[in-house]
Amino acid sequence: HRVVFNYVLDLPFGEGKRFGGGTSGFAGQLISGWTLSGVTTLQAGFPLAFSATPNLIGSGYGLRPNVDPNCDKQVSGSTLDRLNRWFNTDCFSVPNAGFVAANASTDPALRWDLGDATRTDPDLRAHGVNNWNISVSKTTRVGERVNLMVRVEAFNVFNRVQFGPPNTQATTAATSTFGQVTSQANQPRLM
Repeated sequence: HRVVFNYVLDLPFGEGKRFGGGTSGFAGQLISGWTLSGVTTLQAGFPLAFSATPNLIGSGYGLRPNVDPNCDKQVSGSTLDRLNRWFNTDCFSVPNAGFVAANASTDPALRWDLGDATRTDPDLRAHGVNNWNISVSKTTRVGERVNLMVRVEAFNVFNRVQFGPPNTQATTAATSTFGQVTSQANQPRLM
């Protein structure tokens, strides 16, 4: 889900405009020619794709974690509260290495246990985008054929943080950052 707004608004002040249309001289030059423009992007976060390690089966196999179907993967709280636990990591486990019976009671056929997580999780998403890039400009006529433009631009004008995706690699390592957000995906305000 993504919406992008692009807008240009000539402000209604000064010569020939609704407000201050009769103002002349230096005051008329000062209030005329203002424009506000920008690009706003609002986007839902991308679905999370999970993997698992160690992969003892061999290269080329996409090992995914097993997901407990009776476990609530969602974690409540604000974005900042969830940085160290974006989702419920207890719902995921690294599959056992080797063969497992597909259905031991009726089918003795064996298969590799590659995990049962879907390619992308239908319920869990990375942090979304809420970005506002805004520009204010002033155009002033200098002489008969020359215009002077002064422009101020601000990228990420409200200085909102867009966090990177959480670590989605389930592991048996003791120092795992599984489920933690450790990066920022955008830049701070730039003017």
